[in-house]
Amino acid sequence: VLKTRPDVLWVHCLGFTGLMPLFLLLRKIGFIHRLVWDQHELPSDSLLSSKIYMWLYQILVNGCDAIVMANQERRDLIHGKTHDKLRVPIQVLNNYPDRCFQTLPRSELSESVLDWLQGKFYVLAQGGANPNRHLDELTTAIMQQLDVKLIVVGPYQEFQIENLVRAYGDAWRERILFVGFVPQLDIAPYIDHAIASIVFYATLSSNSRLCAPNRLYQALVRGLPVMVGPNLPMQKLVLQFDCGVVVDHSDVQSINQGIDMILSNREHFHHQALIAAEQMIWDEQNTVVESLITER
Repeated sequence: VLKTRPDVLWVHCLGFTGLMPLFLLLRKIGFIHRLVWDQHELPSDSLLSSKIYMWLYQILVNGCDAIVMANQERRDLIHGKTHDKLRVPIQVLNNYPDRCFQTLPRSELSESVLDWLQGKFYVLAQGGANPNRHLDELTTAIMQQLDVKLIVVGPYQEFQIENLVRAYGDAWRERILFVGFVPQLDIAPYIDHAIASIVFYATLSSNSRLCAPNRLYQALVRGLPVMVGPNLPMQKLVLQFDCGVVVDHSDVQSINQGIDMILSNREHFHHQALIAAEQMIWDEQNTVVESLITER
């Protein structure tokens, strides 16, 4: 910052909180002209409940020109926690994919994946092996399905494989496939050939309860129905557009019922996902980005 002396400083995430006093000073003396704080995640619930932290948070926020959050629900939470004492606007920039991702040409899955599928349907879990994504309930449900398999994209832990081996021997390998890390633009084929994307988040914290996952929008912009848990932003979106199903992600029976509902209404949910898609393109938020950079 000192070397380039930017006109606008866009600070990404709460990890830079310790540097914010310096940035506020640079803003005050005119070294930089505009300060935007992009809070990709929420503070922890313990911090949100701390009067001292929220007092400091309010001081830092009010020294900025604008704050960015990932959805309306998070903005509402912060307004409530600060008792509407913020003098700075909070703009919402959703984690939408761009038009480039939406229009990627449809391509086939690899031969190895096709051989594993053996013509069966599958549901997709992007990042589904991450902690608190209810992988245990999902894999249990899949092992009870007859015609639907599961592909898990993203990092996974060895203990998760060991748990499956203990529970099912090697039988799970015919029903569940962990493909590991996949580059962002290479995820599209997995989305395009699935019957649904499973997007589960625990509700143990405000940050996950009010989640704003880009993988939800990545599925929808490619016309793929989604299955979500009771997290408010995702539940509201799915019910608004009727583009998938809402289940209890901690209940195996509820997950299986959701899969059955997807199978029975694939064309309808696909059609509704395409309708929702046009509301979820990053490029449509360019005017918000421009206002954050140029407003005085």
